[in-house]
Amino acid sequence: MRHEGGFIQMKYFVTQVNFAFDEEWISKTNREAITEDHWGIWEATDLQDLCEQLTASSGFLVNDLHFTMKPE
Repeated sequence: MRHEGGFIQMKYFVTQVNFAFDEEWISKTNREAITEDHWGIWEATDLQDLCEQLTASSGFLVNDLHFTMKPE
């Protein structure tokens, strides 16, 4: 964890994320690529902040999320 702007930043290791894709407008290949691009380590103040970051980065709402906390 680290402090940033008065908030504690925690590291989350995202192992799986399901986005609210409109499957009629985005191909399976693109859905898979977007999903895989969002696996890995993310820093956030809490779970809501993490979901907001994933949504902002992908352009799609998060439906389901699997992660572990990463120690410093």
